Amino acid sequence: MLTSPSELPDQVVVARCLEGDARAWEVLVRRYRRLVWAVALGQGLSEADAEDAFQSTWLRVHGSLGNLRSVESLAGWIAAVARSQCGRIRRRRDLDRRIAPVLEEKARRAGGTAADAEAFQGLAAGLDRLAARCRDLLRMLYWEQEPYAAVTRRLGVPHGSIGPTRARCLAKLRSILEGGGR
Repeated sequence: MLTSPSELPDQVVVARCLEGDARAWEVLVRRYRRLVWAVALGQGLSEADAEDAFQSTWLRVHGSLGNLRSVESLAGWIAAVARSQCGRIRRRRDLDRRIAPVLEEKARRAGGTAADAEAFQGLAAGLDRLAARCRDLLRMLYWEQEPYAAVTRRLGVPHGSIGPTRARCLAKLRSILEGGGR
């Protein structure tokens, strides 16, 4: 007879996860964490992005585990989820790279022409329409250029949630700046 949850076959672990067994979930994550890291790093993500991919992969797996068709394909399915999350993070980073320079340039040039000042005022007004948490996060990352570790301390948020939160905040800001509201 098996004595440790870590010795249980995937089929039993998945079934227990679906029943809400937290220990089974820990076993599943422990069993496949190296696979998720390997996929994230193999996709060429930075360490911070790989951490975001790791966290978002497990969130997606947790929410979608009931959709798994065959436990025999568990490892491949988890790897596919990880690749998907890596692609999502790369797309978000591309968006960040396009928006961040615009924000930084507007901030630098605020004292320039009347048009520059007006653009900066629009950006400032857009930031003011964001929830305080988003506004603070974006200011720390883009104006103060704080590293993730400092942001986690100042905002009291987990390190792995900064990237996904930043993406949501930038999307909200973009919507506001494009006239889409909140």
